[in-house]
Amino acid sequence: MLWVLAVACAPPPEPPALPDVILLTAERSPAAEAADRLGTGELVRGVPSSVALRPALATLLTGRLPSHHGVRDPVLHAPVVPTMAEILADRGWSTRSEPGGILHAGERWGFGADGAGPVLVWLHGDDRLDVALAAHDPDSHLVVVGLDGEDDLLWCGPDVADLPATVGHVDVLPTLLAALGVPAALDGRDVRGAESGTLDTEDARGLAFGLGIEANGRARANEAPVLEAAVSPSLFVFMERRAAIATDLASRGLSRSPAEAVGLVAEVAVLLAA
Repeated sequence: MLWVLAVACAPPPEPPALPDVILLTAERSPAAEAADRLGTGELVRGVPSSVALRPALATLLTGRLPSHHGVRDPVLHAPVVPTMAEILADRGWSTRSEPGGILHAGERWGFGADGAGPVLVWLHGDDRLDVALAAHDPDSHLVVVGLDGEDDLLWCGPDVADLPATVGHVDVLPTLLAALGVPAALDGRDVRGAESGTLDTEDARGLAFGLGIEANGRARANEAPVLEAAVSPSLFVFMERRAAIATDLASRGLSRSPAEAVGLVAEVAVLLAA
């Protein structure tokens, strides 16, 4: 009886220490030799990107699709939903950022909180990428993903599954939070051990699907669908880009004229958004 009483009165075990999190972004893909040195993780090809640049970054940092996070144009405004930094700050993480470029201003993404627990640090810069890959601890999670759909997604760490090409930016934060033991209701899903990631056809307007276009010899995902661009100041830039792509397709001996190719892209976007 005394032994049972002693056990009942014993203090509860302390929870495991929470890890620090480093978010590293860059303007280029890692060097092949740096990625090869990892030796672990899975390569997911053909990752559908959110619309390019800032909206894609918003999807990555919020785990929400563009129709929910509210960032649809490459302009300086913050998402309307909690970000990675804000979610972790509520759980005690200190959040710091040292990004480069005005589009990556950390304070606009919720960084800058002082907490008593671990640290979330956002670093941006090409010179740091290969160094980080070389120093990667195989027991920690490392995610390398492009923001325009051109590059493959490389995810290294424990319990990483080999998934088909249905993993997108929207799945990165939910998977990270699940690995940290932080519950969150997001648009993406935890892909550790899952059969696939999130490819939400109900919000197809917010994703950029590949249309067989190649850039620099690699398959490149289509960028902002026409219906998204039609309500944004970037419409004319978007159409100029489409015209350039269509001209390139025609130069490769395709039967469609540049105008027909642009029309085809518009038709596909309308069908996706219907």
